[in-house]
Amino acid sequence: MNIIPKRNGEGVTKDDKKAFEYFKKAVGSYEGSSQTTEANAKHLLGIMYKNGEGVRKNYKKAFELFTKSVVEGEDDEYEKLSEVQRLLGNMYHYGYGVKKDLKKAKEWYEKAANDKFEDGEEKKTDEEAIEMLTHDEFQNL
Repeated sequence: MNIIPKRNGEGVTKDDKKAFEYFKKAVGSYEGSSQTTEANAKHLLGIMYKNGEGVRKNYKKAFELFTKSVVEGEDDEYEKLSEVQRLLGNMYHYGYGVKKDLKKAKEWYEKAANDKFEDGEEKKTDEEAIEMLTHDEFQNL
């Protein structure tokens, strides 16, 4: 049985540094397990790098982990795939860890909006981001 540590400190005193170390160990340690487990570990570790939780912020590392999570998640129908796609859209949109690219941002937001696991509220968020890019920023390209 694979266990993914919780980031929110549920049941224990919250310790971002310790959580970061556990997630870092989790990445790549699921030999023979589903890619969903690996995609989830990379997704959550990427969030920690992006937000500076337990580690110094590192947008490039976050971007790299999100990209790997999407590839693995697409292959194994990862339920939080749309969240990772949205994060990649955000990274491209604002130039976090990657050169700002509004066209790629829009593509990732669209993928997230069209994901089969996307719920109504998340879909609305993605559609609003796409609309903002389409009406405001894309007119200047």
